Amino acid sequence: MTAVCGTKPVVGYGDITVTYEDGWAKTDGDRYWRELAETADERVTTVAGRTAYLGDADSPGELNSVEFIVGDLAVTLIAEADVPIKELLALANDLELPTP
Repeated sequence: MTAVCGTKPVVGYGDITVTYEDGWAKTDGDRYWRELAETADERVTTVAGRTAYLGDADSPGELNSVEFIVGDLAVTLIAEADVPIKELLALANDLELPTP
């Protein structure tokens, strides 16, 4: 499924939704995601050579998320809490992305 939510393109892969938001070219992704993770008591990892923020759902009704920056785009993968974050990471690493 492909759609638009506001101005963001949205792509569905089964239980996982991927959105893209432009305007991130001047953001230092490594620093941004690390600071956010520290503030939110979350984790960071690497997706395709880029620092990525992992937002773990703490309870039902919340969303798991993986977020990272590719050029000018912030890429966000989200899914319900019952979808393991490792599935989001697997999809994120399978996306065809330019080399950092």
